Amino acid sequence: MGAADVAWRVLTRDVERLQQEYVSGQWLPYPEEMRFAEGLARIPWGQATMEAAMRLRPVGRLGLLLENAIFVLRYVEGRDPALLRFRQLVDVLADDAEKAAAARDTGSGHSVLGNRKLG
Repeated sequence: MGAADVAWRVLTRDVERLQQEYVSGQWLPYPEEMRFAEGLARIPWGQATMEAAMRLRPVGRLGLLLENAIFVLRYVEGRDPALLRFRQLVDVLADDAEKAAAARDTGSGHSVLGNRKLG
């Protein structure tokens, strides 16, 4: 098993774990991670754009996943199941960040984080 295979398996495992922890409320992303997810969800996922995003990543678990995803992206297409699961997590975080911002703007104070089903 080569380094790319190991990285793919680790990415798959870590994304699944983080999704479960987010849905259960065990992982609450830093506000910077949520804002970063909003930006990441809006860009095309290619090697160059992901490497550029890497330079802007905040501290936290999402950034660690991105680092591994970029390595995996060197060997597979963006439609690969491991990358699609990561993208799904980023999309959910981005949606929840937008909903939380809208709730703050309307003054409802209702938290929407962690209320989404993944997968």
